[in-house]
Amino acid sequence: MLILLWIVSFFTAFFLTITLVYFLTLLHAKHPRPFHQACELTVYVSFIYPLSLLVTATFLFIMMLIFPFYWLRGR
Repeated sequence: MLILLWIVSFFTAFFLTITLVYFLTLLHAKHPRPFHQACELTVYVSFIYPLSLLVTATFLFIMMLIFPFYWLRGR
């Protein structure tokens, strides 16, 4: 059950970060110029995707640190 919770949390953290940063980027550019539209994929690949991976990796690292306490509590 804990593993299932981790998997769901992993995907939630990953896709929520992608979505939030992408929409914040669009809100920042209120009137997208053609140059901005052409660079959207570049911005996504170079900034949003690595940021999402970093947030997700941090989340998983914290889960790995918390797991021993969860395991000890059950014994």
